[in-house]
Amino acid sequence: MGEYHINGGRPLRGEITIGGAKNAVLPIIAATLLCEGTCVIKNVPIIADVGTSAEILKSLGCVVDIDTTAHTMTITPDFRVCDIAPKLAEKMRSSFIYLGALLGRCGTAKISYPGGCVIGKRPVDLHIAGLRAIGCTVAEDEYFVKAKGKPNVIMGRCFVW
Repeated sequence: MGEYHINGGRPLRGEITIGGAKNAVLPIIAATLLCEGTCVIKNVPIIADVGTSAEILKSLGCVVDIDTTAHTMTITPDFRVCDIAPKLAEKMRSSFIYLGALLGRCGTAKISYPGGCVIGKRPVDLHIAGLRAIGCTVAEDEYFVKAKGKPNVIMGRCFVW
């Protein structure tokens, strides 16, 4: 980690823009699958995982636009399938966050185990335990996790958990 040494005895003045955080924006992007209508996310970091998230959403049938100049992402969750293509899920370690969002939207979901940087096995046991704790059925095999929820009515709307 680098250091800055400041000499001169004068106060620092100026402005900087703080960029959006990857670990905050990726779950927000996944949560748009639960929305009706168009979502606009601001202060989106323009990084590879955001691009992969856009690919995942497009593969589901969503309409996605990323404005790299304004750092915004516009998502219209109008989709027809609830399975994420294995090659896309393997590109990004955090792809597993889509399992819960798809389950909430579709009632069923299927995703391969996450990929990402090569620093060892990606445990997903907490995700699976959480889904089972709220009554979902989760089946695992060597390559995929498949989940099925049960319908609940919350505030007059039907959600599947």
